[in-house]
Amino acid sequence: MKVRIGLIGCGVVGTGIVHLLAQNGERIAQRDGVELEIAKILVGNKDKPRKGVDPALVTDRLEDLLEDESISMVLEAMGGVDPGLSYAQACLRAGKHYITANKELMAKHWEELNAAAREGNATLSFEASVAGAVPVIRMLTGSLRPNNITSVMGIINGTTNYILSQMDQFGTGYKAALAKAQELGYAEADPTADVEGFDAAYKLCILCGLAFGARVKVDDVLREGISKLSAMDIEMAHELGYVIKLLGIGKQHNGGVEARVHPVMIPKTNPLASVGGPFNGVLIGADAAGDLMLYGRGAGDLPTASAMVSDAINVAQGKAAELVEFTPALVVNDFSCGYYIRTLAADTPGVLHGVSGIFAKHGVSIESCVQKGQGESAVPLIFVTHKSREADIVRAVAEIDQLDYISIGSVIRVEK
Repeated sequence: MKVRIGLIGCGVVGTGIVHLLAQNGERIAQRDGVELEIAKILVGNKDKPRKGVDPALVTDRLEDLLEDESISMVLEAMGGVDPGLSYAQACLRAGKHYITANKELMAKHWEELNAAAREGNATLSFEASVAGAVPVIRMLTGSLRPNNITSVMGIINGTTNYILSQMDQFGTGYKAALAKAQELGYAEADPTADVEGFDAAYKLCILCGLAFGARVKVDDVLREGISKLSAMDIEMAHELGYVIKLLGIGKQHNGGVEARVHPVMIPKTNPLASVGGPFNGVLIGADAAGDLMLYGRGAGDLPTASAMVSDAINVAQGKAAELVEFTPALVVNDFSCGYYIRTLAADTPGVLHGVSGIFAKHGVSIESCVQKGQGESAVPLIFVTHKSREADIVRAVAEIDQLDYISIGSVIRVEK
């Protein structure tokens, strides 16, 4: 069965799709009975030379894809919501099955895409939008459907995981680790979306929709990035038996959904602690299947292309997942965990007593306290709490930060 496809975008991922089909297309046809043929490639600049890409296929007109009735599906490897949304809606309304790696588009405009798909009687597939080649979406929409999914927790941004791995393993400073990530192509010239947690938040919204049937909006996700982490935080995590990771965490919680992205100290024995470099890892809690962990390459040309072509094969074989039905989520980020709180305090009598009193006032129990250095005018004073409510910690930290003899350096949640 020959299937003619349109490709939107021919950058890193789009070129990866071209190369993957050239490399494995014959094998796919023999094994799966699906011959995927690229009919048109939509780009912004059709005159730009592209290695391994037939210039005759390249166009800068969306209409060339829409008006070609032989094209039954479109693979979008462009990213962004403008013009990503209008392109997706036009293709779906024209009855063309749509396969995308665009996590921002899915997170922000899922309902509109579903509506366009229904209008055109087309399917919407997005395996590559979360964790690249790691089949977490296929797992949630397929083999785990009999389960009640209670939680999803994972490293779903390879850029930040690479940076944190460099800081953890080699003592590299944040700025140097970021520069190295940019040099290797793991981080963009403007790394904000990655290092401030936006990218992971988009992916978490998608995971919550699939795992819990809950439509979590991007603005409802509790989001913090890694740019404020210091070498001392990494060092102290080691001393305490932890590793710092940027995690996306989704849980069913008191009739609502907990949705948060932020740095977390996790024990070195946690399976996610061993996920290093640009790799991704996702832990899924399911009532029947139990806990599962998926691990693999979360980004890059061929890993992402692999996920998108896998979707294309499923669509061609009539195995595409149904459109996701969900309800608006009540996001409840009133959770409890341990906390690591690094302060800079005057090295004078009474400081610890004053701070401890504030913690006690807000119902926060201290597990340990460490002072790093002595004899200086101000020294790092680090507290680790027992499991405490987020709201209580926020109030206690705000009050402590008003004292003239101490300032807050960082607050990191601890998941045991």
